[in-house]
Amino acid sequence: MVLTVCGYGVARGNKQLRVLRSGVEPLVAQLNGLRHVHKPINFMCQNRPGGAFLLRFGYTSGPRWDVLVQGSNCRFALNGRILTFTTGSVQRRLAALLG
Repeated sequence: MVLTVCGYGVARGNKQLRVLRSGVEPLVAQLNGLRHVHKPINFMCQNRPGGAFLLRFGYTSGPRWDVLVQGSNCRFALNGRILTFTTGSVQRRLAALLG
């Protein structure tokens, strides 16, 4: 598995990118353990100054999966099918990856 982590507006308004070819299992375990948001969903995030992360998972034996992780006070993660609440721990791990 190859994981590409893109950060938007997370540090001084810059776009950042990092490609990981190993050591992604702890992050994957954290993401898989996030609490799902049950439908129907009715919410509004007024201000998201914390930026966002795009995680692009590339698998040799299957399709690519993209996960959008929003930051700041609107902390959700979405892979196109499943919406979850993120945690401060996930946010800090992603910010640390982009250093």
